[in-house]
Amino acid sequence: MTAALPLLGRRIVVTRTQRQSGALTERLAKLGADVLEIPTIRIVPVALEEKARTMLAAFPRHFDWLVFTSPNAVDLFFEEFFRATGSLRDLGPVKIAAVGPATARKLDKLPLRVNLQPEIFTAEKLAAAFSEKAVKSQRFCLPQGCRADPRLANHLRAMGAVVEAWVLYDTQPENEDPTGARARYLSEGAHWITFTSASTAENWHALKLDPAIALPRPRAASIGPVTSAALRRLGWEIAAEASASTLDSLVDAICQFGVDSSHADK
Repeated sequence: MTAALPLLGRRIVVTRTQRQSGALTERLAKLGADVLEIPTIRIVPVALEEKARTMLAAFPRHFDWLVFTSPNAVDLFFEEFFRATGSLRDLGPVKIAAVGPATARKLDKLPLRVNLQPEIFTAEKLAAAFSEKAVKSQRFCLPQGCRADPRLANHLRAMGAVVEAWVLYDTQPENEDPTGARARYLSEGAHWITFTSASTAENWHALKLDPAIALPRPRAASIGPVTSAALRRLGWEIAAEASASTLDSLVDAICQFGVDSSHADK
């Protein structure tokens, strides 16, 4: 490997949704990696309940805060919001919180200002970022997926907030292999598998893709502590964990593993 291409000669599996794989694939490929996109999950929109649709049309009358814990929630919420209102101005004075930079970037493109974002990018840390004084009697809307971490909503309610959790999507196993990457993995193996959520870990485990014994056995690279906890429950050892829950940090962790290993060999 060279300094310019630290991942040259490394085959790396990306397990994100087919729609979201490109950003991580591009980062890895630029550093020399041979990338296999093997989506393990897909995002399936869920229809909003009628009560929620009615509230969308006059959102500031019902809510003081809008809290996003994923980029998918941003996309799907504003699809519904624009159908109901047609303009961002209809958000009025509602404040916005985002779990991390990927979610915040989605909001910035709209463009919307993020009023609160935790230093560590997890739903638990986002909950802790709200003070009791700022939360008490405030009305929160949490657009999210079916499998969202309930600790955020529970924490806000415990501090006196009124919370509406709106389910906008479900995360389901991906059963298709349109590019044949799964077959290539079985015949060639890989050096790394990247996991960007607990659901990617769980669904990869369920696929039971097992290359021949003589092939490279992949190491696990995790985007953060929640994903790492899921991997450990499934019996995986974490070789690299992102220091911040971002794609850039995940790639850096994989590259750093190679640096540390080469030093250990000397």
